[in-house]
Amino acid sequence: MALKDMIKKHIDMVFFNEGHFADTMKVDGRDILVVCDNDALTKNTDLSLLAETPLECNIFVKAKDMARLPLANQEMNINGRKWYVVKAWNNIGIYQILLHQNTIYNRQDMN
Repeated sequence: MALKDMIKKHIDMVFFNEGHFADTMKVDGRDILVVCDNDALTKNTDLSLLAETPLECNIFVKAKDMARLPLANQEMNINGRKWYVVKAWNNIGIYQILLHQNTIYNRQDMN
């Protein structure tokens, strides 16, 4: 079994296990497993350029649970609260989505 296959298998068993890290949340009308990790905002140096933005939430979701990777400035409804996407990445089938609740943050290097 390849390393990526082993990682994917353990992601479902551990990372997206509701008893460990994930919580079921209503995202744009659908109940899906979500992992919230705002600690990643301070630990990841690749995100340092985002420090001046009004970030309030960093979430991880399975790519297969969403229709597509969210776009910058896209509005998302999570548990009845309106959020805006700052940036989103797809990494081995997991979307990492940085969100904030203020007005749409429109910065060219964020897209």
